[in-house]
Amino acid sequence: MEQIIKQYLDELAEKDQLFKEKYNPEHLEWCIKYLYRQAKFIAEQTKQKSMIAIKDDTVFHWAHEYFDERINIQEEQERAAQKAREEASNKIVPEHDEEEDEDTSELETDINARIEESRRKAEEYRIQKEKEERDKREHKDGQTTIFDILGG
Repeated sequence: MEQIIKQYLDELAEKDQLFKEKYNPEHLEWCIKYLYRQAKFIAEQTKQKSMIAIKDDTVFHWAHEYFDERINIQEEQERAAQKAREEASNKIVPEHDEEEDEDTSELETDINARIEESRRKAEEYRIQKEKEERDKREHKDGQTTIFDILGG
């Protein structure tokens, strides 16, 4: 899966100069973890416990969004802040920087907001794709197909 995502992102970077500037293949591992978090969230929302199927288009959208919306940079900053907090807590004399806590809290809130926005966009994208598929199946004379009636 990782190789397919990488190939998709590499091809996208070749075609889109703006995306190429934001894309960093070194963060692919973090991107994959982001994709798993997104899928886990969807599974929790649909009350699926062990397995969920997500369309390729949705996964590719999330991967594109991970770099395009600069979620990768935000996560990197969050990891650096977490590492700094861990190093500070390992010192003999504990130091507490309330300003750093506020910055980290704001960063986490911002990341959570972006993730929620990403999920909303993915859902809109999924609905749009379903509508397009339904429209493709519709006859020229305006009649709907049996699949539309059955909800397929």
